[in-house]
Amino acid sequence: MNTRNKALENLLSYESFLTFFKDWISEEQKLNPNLSIGKIAKCMDLSHTASVSNILKGRRVPNQETIDKFKKLVQLTQSEDLYLDIITEKDRHRDNKILNTALDLSIANIKMARNLPSQSLAL
Repeated sequence: MNTRNKALENLLSYESFLTFFKDWISEEQKLNPNLSIGKIAKCMDLSHTASVSNILKGRRVPNQETIDKFKKLVQLTQSEDLYLDIITEKDRHRDNKILNTALDLSIANIKMARNLPSQSLAL
């Protein structure tokens, strides 16, 4: 399940963990039609399928431990790892306009750095 599906390849186009996670699961299920939410929860070493289900339904934003387990599952680059943390923070604090402005600046910096030659970026 550690394939780089379309959602993962386009991670930097997402502004919400929830939207990204839904698309990632959808892409994984296209590659493996037998893949269930329960199997994903198990691969993430989560004790309850409801954890993934509640994230997908928008009932909860994943905590950092859950995000870290997901990142380990999909094997992100350093910049993707940081980007995923930032969009998750945006989901957690969507009502805080000042924090979201700062997070938007971080997102813009990551996207800009992604376009620089690899020698000039130490991520």
